[in-house]
Amino acid sequence: MKILRWLVGALAAVWFLIFLTLDPAKREVRAMDHEYALEWSAGMPILGAARVISAGVMAEGFIGTEHKMERQIAFRVQDVFNTLGKLILRGTWVPPKPVYEYKFDTAEIKGPLHKAIAGCGWTCR
Repeated sequence: MKILRWLVGALAAVWFLIFLTLDPAKREVRAMDHEYALEWSAGMPILGAARVISAGVMAEGFIGTEHKMERQIAFRVQDVFNTLGKLILRGTWVPPKPVYEYKFDTAEIKGPLHKAIAGCGWTCR
């Protein structure tokens, strides 16, 4: 059981999927975006679309067309205080180094996909 909990905890908490439907008669590709987020505070996590589980597990889902850009940066508290101290005492600003950076942009996924589809003479809807 401990190994299973560690494995589930090591997996991503957000999944973004693009499902493609091909229509050869119209040479058309239809895309449908699916995004699932999983959070838990107790017990085993369960993934579902927009439902709350009583054991402190929350799962959300999205289906449709989405344009999304996210960015998160985390700093150590001590580094932030050191930077502020240098700014106050010396008047020099040296930004702290982030300990965690996360960037997600659907255009980075969809751009090459649309280019490949158009390069084959198909249209994307």
